[in-house]
Amino acid sequence: MAAVVGLFPISEAVASPDQPAKPPHWAFVPPVRPALPNTPHSLWIKTPIDAFVLAKLNTEKLQPAPEAEKTTLLRRLSLDLIGLPPTIEETDAFLADHRPDAYARQVERLLASPHYGERWGRIWLDAARYADSDGFEKDKPRFIWHYRDWVVNAFNADLPYDQFVICQMAGDEFPHPTQDNLVATGFLRNSMVNEEGGIDPEQFRMEEIVDRMDAVGKSILGLTVQCAQCHDHKFDPISREDYYRMFAFLNNDHEASMVVYTPEQQKLRGDLRAQMQHLEAELQRTNANWAARMAAWEDSVRKDQPDWVPLHCKYAGDGGERFYFYTDDSIRAAGY
Repeated sequence: MAAVVGLFPISEAVASPDQPAKPPHWAFVPPVRPALPNTPHSLWIKTPIDAFVLAKLNTEKLQPAPEAEKTTLLRRLSLDLIGLPPTIEETDAFLADHRPDAYARQVERLLASPHYGERWGRIWLDAARYADSDGFEKDKPRFIWHYRDWVVNAFNADLPYDQFVICQMAGDEFPHPTQDNLVATGFLRNSMVNEEGGIDPEQFRMEEIVDRMDAVGKSILGLTVQCAQCHDHKFDPISREDYYRMFAFLNNDHEASMVVYTPEQQKLRGDLRAQMQHLEAELQRTNANWAARMAAWEDSVRKDQPDWVPLHCKYAGDGGERFYFYTDDSIRAAGY
């Protein structure tokens, strides 16, 4: 991940003998926390943000709105954190809770809900261009919901943001990657898939990487980097050189597909493997001379095989395959 971040010198320009240091780009200057404004009615202020709201209301000669009733407050909180309204039972429980931290308890309850990851994970999934179909004219279904579930579970587990990004950019580079680490890299495979018959596969592969660059720029860096694909901008922090250094990083990889298993399937696979290992060990124990018996059988049938006559075929194919013809009349068909 350090290699990825290092490709974008966006924090501060380093001085060189030939070029003086440039000031940091305005978009990357860390914000400074302002001092709280002095406002009357301080009892109304519950959080630092309230002080700024109240100061603006005072400027406009407006009074703060009355505090929302508990049912309204719980509904707003529930919709914001899990995207679902509270149930009647949850509302009744909140109304009956007169403890000073009743509201804080509702916040913790909703943050602990599995729906929290579903609600907030959707925002990241949009940035990661997740979809259950592959786009383009056929728009066929694709089954990458394990990546969707990884994102939801990451939110529910409160995975730190740096780990959240590292897993998705380079989870397969961990010393001993788990299945979840590999699934996380599905972030890089969410682009549309063009399987129309007349495409040039290499052209589309390049378009896929351009799409990944766009996704990394917008979702992780908070930048639109597409302009640097063609030219430098005078006031933009990303140059063509930066763009294609990152492009080369993504281009220097293998387009792999993987089979992913649910926890139940993983347990079943483990049980089946243990059974197979037990059976193989038992067969080897009861047939200690199996290697000699196998060699003897091979010798017994080595000279009684039929004569194989190769067919002479010069089929040229339909353009979807490449055919290679060899001197022994064998043919190798190679597709993309």
